[in-house]
Amino acid sequence: MMATELHQPSSSTLPAPVSRNITPGPEQPGFVELRYLLQNKESHNVQRGIEMLYRLARIFYGVSQPVGGLIEKLIGNSEIKPLLQLFDLAKHPTLLTTISSTRFVELTKGQSPSVRSAAASILAELAEHVELHEMIRLAIPSMIELLKDYGARDAAVSALTKLTERVDFRNAIIPSVPLLFKHLKDDSSGVQSFAASTLTRLSEQAEGCHAILPLIPSLFELLKDDKSNIRSTTVSVLTSLAKQVELRKAIYSLGPSLVEILTDAESNARSTAVSILASLAEHDEIREIVRPVVPLFVDLLGNLEPQVRSASVSALVSLAKYVDLYEAICPGISPLLELLKDEDQNVRSAAISAMAELAEEDEFCEAVSPTIPLLVELLKDKYWGVQSAAISAFIRLAKRVELRLVLVPLVPSLFELLKSSDSEIREAASSAMAKLAEDVEFREEVRKNIPLLIEWLRDTDSGVRSDAISGLAKLSEHVELCDAIRPIIPSVSELLKDEDVDTRSATVSALASLAKRVELRDETRPLIPSLLELLKEGNWTVRGAATSATIELAEDATSIALLAGLLKDEVWFIRTKVISGLAKLAERAELREGIRAHIPSCVELLKDDDSDVQSAAASGLVELARHVELREAIHSAISSLIDLLKDNRSSTRISVAKVIESLLIYADTRDAIFQSRPPESWLEYMHDSDADALNVFTEIFCFLVNKEYIQTGILQVILDAQNALNDSNSSVRTSGATVLLTMGKHARLRDILAEVCTIHACIERYIEGVTRRDADMILQRMEYFGILKSL
Repeated sequence: MMATELHQPSSSTLPAPVSRNITPGPEQPGFVELRYLLQNKESHNVQRGIEMLYRLARIFYGVSQPVGGLIEKLIGNSEIKPLLQLFDLAKHPTLLTTISSTRFVELTKGQSPSVRSAAASILAELAEHVELHEMIRLAIPSMIELLKDYGARDAAVSALTKLTERVDFRNAIIPSVPLLFKHLKDDSSGVQSFAASTLTRLSEQAEGCHAILPLIPSLFELLKDDKSNIRSTTVSVLTSLAKQVELRKAIYSLGPSLVEILTDAESNARSTAVSILASLAEHDEIREIVRPVVPLFVDLLGNLEPQVRSASVSALVSLAKYVDLYEAICPGISPLLELLKDEDQNVRSAAISAMAELAEEDEFCEAVSPTIPLLVELLKDKYWGVQSAAISAFIRLAKRVELRLVLVPLVPSLFELLKSSDSEIREAASSAMAKLAEDVEFREEVRKNIPLLIEWLRDTDSGVRSDAISGLAKLSEHVELCDAIRPIIPSVSELLKDEDVDTRSATVSALASLAKRVELRDETRPLIPSLLELLKEGNWTVRGAATSATIELAEDATSIALLAGLLKDEVWFIRTKVISGLAKLAERAELREGIRAHIPSCVELLKDDDSDVQSAAASGLVELARHVELREAIHSAISSLIDLLKDNRSSTRISVAKVIESLLIYADTRDAIFQSRPPESWLEYMHDSDADALNVFTEIFCFLVNKEYIQTGILQVILDAQNALNDSNSSVRTSGATVLLTMGKHARLRDILAEVCTIHACIERYIEGVTRRDADMILQRMEYFGILKSL
């Protein structure tokens, strides 16, 4: 349980703190019991005592003094919940002093891992209080020690990460830089990551740089570590540290050591050295080291170890971004592209990506062109990663106009992937085909291959069938391809009855896309009756897809009626989809008469068990009410709508109130609402216990005030709004402020507001011992006897 969740005292039951010090002695009734609770060994009793102290402190400033020093004793209790309560105590300024003296260093060394973890977490949370920063700084070294504690290290990482986000805590961490370096080799990836990111943050400060500088050589040793995650973390750290001039100079001075690692006996060390040199090459001075060793990078393309070859490929491509290295890199392009035929799948994938990236540079594009035909075999590769890389490379290469003529003959090979056994490859190929169709150079070749889709629509693999129909829908977005697609559409009807659920769903969605094309309307129209039948489908995914398609294609009252029948569907999101769809269809005048008959069913959804459906129903009815012919159908439901404003569920009240708010805009429905419920009677809803519902009722109240429908009952509204300003819930405070500001805009109400606020303040100021509630009651009596002038 989080600290902030342990207790949430309601502001409505607690008055605002009294602005006078109360210092009751220990002999006074109640305080002996409070001391007992705070000193008790039972966790639940300690928690009760802290809650009591917290509540009292909200009423009386100085109430913590009688129990001064007892909070510190909480650290002797090995239970977590009381410790977490310290965070709540810190919310009250008077209690900060009781926390600042606590010995959190001892807590971080407690016997229980859960207490050590709780101590670290609390320290991070307490950091929001500037008054406690010095105390937290003193505890930071102990928190860093917790990184070695298997029972508390996760909490320590989380807490320290939060603290290092604040610049003012970083100086306290700098003395622990050597320890952070050691944690770069930690078994925990979380601790490793924290150490790396913290060193990067500390390097942004001069003091941090000075602490890190002498330890740079030790980072170079980690580049040879047996574990790949430690090597990659070290590369990341060095790359980040090199952004600081002072540290970059140190790294530069050790450049020869990196070059030596390129010829190290260990392949892991060589590939890491290649990666770090490529990363550091963004700095001009480091490139001076890199330029002479580029031939070594090229030599490593022929290394026996696949990871070294892959790293060298990635490094050379990275270096190709720098104009001053072009001359050095050119001799390596040909051997790099030879790796497209490498025996290792990862090397082939790296070479494919490199080919596409090199082609984006004018200087290397010509060299890449002769190797493009190799993509044919790579698209057929038995490894998914290689195929995926080849598809991505195809699309990237196609962006170069001068390469398109070389790529066009490869389009059929891309089409062949639409019947791959791998769903991700099929989807990637389908997207690639749609992308290629955007360019005129490929469009004709794509068009010639579309008939192949008929064969794949009948494939024995349901996934192939689904992706083939989806691909067809994507291609239909290009008008120039519709002639080739038209003969295939009759075959689509067979898939509406496919035995596979996913295929039926994909077919329904594709049909909706195809039917949007005017050029294909004659071919798709005969399939619509079959589609409407799927609204009765037993499988909810197919039913949902059919619902979406019907919303797009509905043309008459019959389709509207079938659609509206799903307002009672057992699946919540289908009900949501239907009400939203009817609102969308109501934009078409010719369909409104068919929709009108189903308005009562839409209203019923405001009582739905699902809050999302209720919300969708409210939004849908708001949209439907924009059309005068549909508002007439809503008239008869107004009385039942108003009754629902008393529903026990806040979600129902919120949804209905939103509908009422929208109906008040229109004169015809406004009159009907006021016949059922006069304007003044709406004030009772301003007492709603739910903050979100209160916000909507506030909007309604403001509308009534602005239109001058509210003439009586003003006093209670003002008193409630004033009290709301002290509520713990920001939404309630916002509602109170909105009410007062709205009333203040109107001359008559402004006078009333001024009178009530003035009298209320005087009562509280000059009558000793009076509470806000007492002041409210006095004003209510004054109104009753006609004493208030403005009222």
